[in-house]
Amino acid sequence: MDRSKKVVIGIGVLLVLALVGSSMDDPVDEAAGRDDPVDEAEAEAEVEQPAPQAEPANTTSSGLSPTWAQAACDRQGKAEFPYGFRGHWILGKLAEEIVDDRWFLKVEATVKNEFGAERRMNVECFVEGTNEAPVVETFLAY
Repeated sequence: MDRSKKVVIGIGVLLVLALVGSSMDDPVDEAAGRDDPVDEAEAEAEVEQPAPQAEPANTTSSGLSPTWAQAACDRQGKAEFPYGFRGHWILGKLAEEIVDDRWFLKVEATVKNEFGAERRMNVECFVEGTNEAPVVETFLAY
């Protein structure tokens, strides 16, 4: 089979899959086939409400969010390692929690020296303050 026939067949298959997928997105009225009317109170009683779960704290009491704390830690890292500092906040995040109303962050980082040689390190930061003025209390790279 030559390439043009494969492309045409592939487009046809995609169209069929798109049509099948869009028909599956339509909501189905399960009560449409019932002869007896459903009482609204009875329907609400059948639906169980999930119990509210306690959410972890996303900010300190002063309003400092983890994103701003990470930015402050990055800024401090660039001041400590002027030839290059890159915190790996997505795949290299080791800890992010509130301790004594301040953010404790631990992350893997890559630093560069004046000769361009790179080294992987772990960095720990304690950050307090607000989003407008975060303060890095301690910065430890090892």
